[in-house]
Amino acid sequence: MKFFRTAFLMALIVCAMPRQADQADDNSNLWVNYAGAHSLGDGPWGLHLETQVRRSDLGGDCQQLLIRPGIIYNFSPSLSATLGYAFVKTYPYGDFPALDDFPEHRIWEQVSYTHKFLNLEWQHRLRLEQRFIGELSPSDGGGYDVGNYRFENRFRYMLRTTLPLTEDKKTYLAWSDEIFSTSAAM
Repeated sequence: MKFFRTAFLMALIVCAMPRQADQADDNSNLWVNYAGAHSLGDGPWGLHLETQVRRSDLGGDCQQLLIRPGIIYNFSPSLSATLGYAFVKTYPYGDFPALDDFPEHRIWEQVSYTHKFLNLEWQHRLRLEQRFIGELSPSDGGGYDVGNYRFENRFRYMLRTTLPLTEDKKTYLAWSDEIFSTSAAM
């Protein structure tokens, strides 16, 4: 049975590999991430805490900082909802850099559902984000300032599963993919 699970996951990974883009940006990224869900006592409430530090050029240059706290409500062991806020700061990096660093503020809502299929645990995550993205405009001093915030809605769907490699499930292979769809304000 382990052979079939491994073969199935390898097929999913191969099928999910992206095609070559028209433009390529090779900058040797380093991403450090903490994401955790922490219970608040014995009840259904919890905290989502997430921080991502993204660096380019083997960690030498700032790329992006993301801080995403949230409050979780667990309806059952397999179904939860989360409401949160995110702060994102993006810096100029790579072959196609932004003009200057700029902030983004997000309000986000998500629902997560887990279930067993093919003897694996699968997680489905639907996330809605209301994004307020800082737009740069030239300043009097020759640099750039955030002159306006552009509003966008973004829908995200993520599918994730893991293949345990040890009996205690502490060593595993993980596979996930995510679909994004953005719409600007009317």
